[in-house]
Amino acid sequence: MEGVHIREVVKALRNLGHTVFVVSPPGIDPFADRHAANPVKKKSVISLCLGWLSRHIPQLGFEMMELAYNFVAYRNIKKLLSKEKIDFIYERYAFFSVAGVHTANKYKIPFILEVNEISGLKRQRGHVSVNHVKKIEHYIFEHADAIITVSTFLKSLIEGMKIHHSKIHALPNSVNTVDFDPAISGAPVRDKLSLQGKTVMGFMGSFSIWDNLEFLIETFAAISEKYPQLALVLIGDGFNKQHLQDIAAQKCLSEKIIFTGRIPRPQVAGYIAAMDIAIIPDSNSFGSPVVLFEYMAMGKPVIAPRLGPILDVITDHTNGILFDAGNAPDLQQKIISLHDCKELRDKIGAHARKTIVSKHLWQHNAEHIIDLYKKAK
Repeated sequence: MEGVHIREVVKALRNLGHTVFVVSPPGIDPFADRHAANPVKKKSVISLCLGWLSRHIPQLGFEMMELAYNFVAYRNIKKLLSKEKIDFIYERYAFFSVAGVHTANKYKIPFILEVNEISGLKRQRGHVSVNHVKKIEHYIFEHADAIITVSTFLKSLIEGMKIHHSKIHALPNSVNTVDFDPAISGAPVRDKLSLQGKTVMGFMGSFSIWDNLEFLIETFAAISEKYPQLALVLIGDGFNKQHLQDIAAQKCLSEKIIFTGRIPRPQVAGYIAAMDIAIIPDSNSFGSPVVLFEYMAMGKPVIAPRLGPILDVITDHTNGILFDAGNAPDLQQKIISLHDCKELRDKIGAHARKTIVSKHLWQHNAEHIIDLYKKAK
């Protein structure tokens, strides 16, 4: 979802009247194809080659590629600075990416860093050059004028690296309420998926290891027979989709668990609109899931695990429902409580929407970024 995040921050800054230039790796353009599932240009030979290499070369080789990109980034940023008057550089943190902060410091331009993860955390792709990434990371954090983290958990970890707390700011992700509006009808999707008369519990995501969808299917299976009108819709795709489908078939739930596959970005809101209950079965301890804000913006009652980044946004039984991560009986009880009470679903969904409108618009994030720039200049 990093493409969505980058695109929305850029749009929000532009909507505030600022000129934004995007410097990105070859073949990557957040605005190249808004209908694509990711921002990589399909016809770019460079991007296809880089994608193949990232999937097949050993991790050490991948890290060498990340380091080498600094030469390209430095050249591109320097070229832009020679043509345009740049007030500040805003960068989404990437491991080994030192070109931005180095250039900003060299030309005495404020540098604001957005951090979504740091080294040392459990991630889908681990590091080989652990000591090197940590040293470079500390250098980047130390020389940034301001750091925005997407969770208070990450903020505390960076403070623990002896980076001064005054320049670290926790700012969760947000959402575009023009694209995600409760007025959007879910009826076409419900008709398409034959969900008429069903109570629909839905998940949307990339089927990553963080999502723990096997746990969700097992939990659903435990209550499915008692609640025959409850359906589970899994929207997205990933490395384990076939395995999950096999589990559903083994439990004779293929008709009650619907796998939609990946859908075009403009259709996302319509699929969320078709849900009665939105669910995040699991997540990690540091990231701010964009889909949480999309669920809430659509006025849906969200069931989510009691994890730090979720707690930054959700107040239990006010604008969402929390359960103990990995606790199947607790999750079952929370699903049943929403299944049995439409009034509760509507109440929590309405509060969720209010939370988004008051605190979690991309415009709010953009305004915060500008405030940090004004303090740093």
